[in-house]
Amino acid sequence: MSQHIGDVFQLGASPPELADDPSHNRDLRLVERYLAVLEENKKACRSALTDADMALDMAGFVRRQLRRPAQMPRMSPALLALALVRRVPDAPEQ
Repeated sequence: MSQHIGDVFQLGASPPELADDPSHNRDLRLVERYLAVLEENKKACRSALTDADMALDMAGFVRRQLRRPAQMPRMSPALLALALVRRVPDAPEQ
């Protein structure tokens, strides 16, 4: 999954300057809310690696990308979301 996200990240078109984009802060708030829900769900079920753990890891990646857009090549939130939900054919089933 990380490889797929990396591939999408490298191919993504650069969006307009994110510092001036009001939707950037909205996207960041939505991702942080989603991450908080995932963390609560993870605390509720402590067992082997689950889809919730994987989603939590991916949401953390998205949050880092949205928090420091100037330090890395830019990728639109839409491409990040697509990378999170697209299945990779050779990925192991959970």
